[in-house]
Amino acid sequence: MTRHSNPSELLYGPLHFACLMVLLGLKMFMTEEAAIIMGAVGIGDGMGALIGMAFGRYEYKLPFSAKKTIEGSVFGVFLGTIFGCIIYPAALGYSIMSWKEITILSLMVTAVEAGSLGNFDNIALPIAIHYGLDSIKAIA
Repeated sequence: MTRHSNPSELLYGPLHFACLMVLLGLKMFMTEEAAIIMGAVGIGDGMGALIGMAFGRYEYKLPFSAKKTIEGSVFGVFLGTIFGCIIYPAALGYSIMSWKEITILSLMVTAVEAGSLGNFDNIALPIAIHYGLDSIKAIA
């Protein structure tokens, strides 16, 4: 469950992800916000890392963030947006966000994920989505 076979990595991504899923299940079960967070973190961030490791050629690193690839970030945002904003809410019976809202949310999540401190993106993304979702819906 680690990227580089380092046991200390289990204290970051996998543990944060497991705690997040427990929190979402206990506090936000079957809500639109939980579906969007699950899509962004579970699908987008998880698959983005795998795609970046397998196919990533163009790396970038913002100050204080971990090294990432453009391919992984783009693919992660695409999948996270599709699952988090379209498929999961539709499966739960919620209305789908407008394309303007989805685009704003995708750009915000990409910026937060790219600039998050080290391996703390599994904490930064849900916080950003939680506080940004109402603002995005008010703007759009």
